Amino acid sequence: MFQFPIQLTLKGASPARKEDVTENAGFTADSPTMHAAYRALGSPWQSLIVQAEGVPQSARMIAPYHAIKRGLFADGEKEMNTYIGDVLDHYKNVDLTVAHACPEDQGKRHSFIGRTNTAGMLVFEDKDDPNIGFQFEKPTAVTVYRNEIKADKLLLLSELNACLSKGVAAKLGAAFVRTTLLINSNLDACVTSQFYTSAPIQKYAKFFHDYGINNKAYSYGYDDTCDQSSYIVVDDPTAVTITLGGAK
Repeated sequence: MFQFPIQLTLKGASPARKEDVTENAGFTADSPTMHAAYRALGSPWQSLIVQAEGVPQSARMIAPYHAIKRGLFADGEKEMNTYIGDVLDHYKNVDLTVAHACPEDQGKRHSFIGRTNTAGMLVFEDKDDPNIGFQFEKPTAVTVYRNEIKADKLLLLSELNACLSKGVAAKLGAAFVRTTLLINSNLDACVTSQFYTSAPIQKYAKFFHDYGINNKAYSYGYDDTCDQSSYIVVDDPTAVTITLGGAK
C-alpha cells in the first residue's frame, strides 16, 4: 500500500566501478500531488483508496489483491480475469518464448516455447532438452496480483526444473500485470514502451512508475524483472538520507 512518498539516497564506494557513488530511489512529487493524481485515475482504481472516516490525511492506496479480499475491486478483478482468458486463448496458436538460467547447471541458458494445451494449461518445453519443462494452471486475477504463479509440482522432478520454472513464472507474472502478452510473445523482450499501454492498463502499477525516480518502482512482486524495480544498493556505504513526504 501507499500513503506518502519517500526518497532514499545512498552514498558509498563502489569497488567494481572504483569510484564513489550515489544512488537514489523513491518518488519525484510531494504527497498532495500524488494523492490528487491517483484520485484522478477513475474507476476501478479509485476503489483502492481507503481511509478512516473523517480523516482525509489517513488515505492510502492498497494493492489490488488486498482490495479484492475486501470486496472493493470487483470490476478490476473481472478485467484481469478476462485478460488472462484472452491470453491463454491466444497462445493456443502462437508460441510464447522465454529463456532462463540457473546455478544448478552452471548458468546454462535454457530456451523455452510455451503453448496453451487442450486442458487450458500453459505448457513450457525446453527447445533442446525434452527432460526439462513445466506447466502452469490458468491463473486468476488474485494469483497474478499476489505474485503466486507457480508451476505444477507433479512435473518438477529436479531442482533445476523447479528453479527454471520460478524464473519463467516471474517473467510471465510481470507480463500479465504489464499487459504485454497480446502484443509481444517474447517474455525477455523488455520493451518498456509497451508496458501499461494495452487494455486493461494496470494503472495502480503504472502510477508508481510514472512518479518513481528514473521511472523505477516496486509496485508488485514481479517488478524486478526487466530492471524495473527501485531496488538500490551501494558497497561500503558512507551515508543514507531518507526524505519523507516526497519532493518539494
